[in-house]
Amino acid sequence: YKSDTTSEQHYSTVKLKPVINSGFEIVQIKFFYRKYFLKTLYLNTGVYLGFGYLRGIENSKVHGSLGLFSNIFYGFEHLKIGTGLMVGDTHITYNSENKTNIFSVLLIPAIIQINF
Repeated sequence: YKSDTTSEQHYSTVKLKPVINSGFEIVQIKFFYRKYFLKTLYLNTGVYLGFGYLRGIENSKVHGSLGLFSNIFYGFEHLKIGTGLMVGDTHITYNSENKTNIFSVLLIPAIIQINF
């Protein structure tokens, strides 16, 4: 067994990118710019920072994510329907030696926004 981290044998014994069964975000902070095209149609674009929890890993782990997003909404004063796109990176630390980043592009087909 070689101690070199580029050894094929080393990578075959360490799970760096396990299957994720499910996950959810506990907190998401967004900084955005809103552009109105009509009174009932607007676009949000900006950056997000999120913290969440992933299941399906040996020991489920907290993760952090950072990226860009864009959403477009159409609707009435208190109810809007939209769609969105998120591009970002999720960072997972398994232990002090094993860390991974997952780059993702997420298309959100339907968003319901209720304003009070």
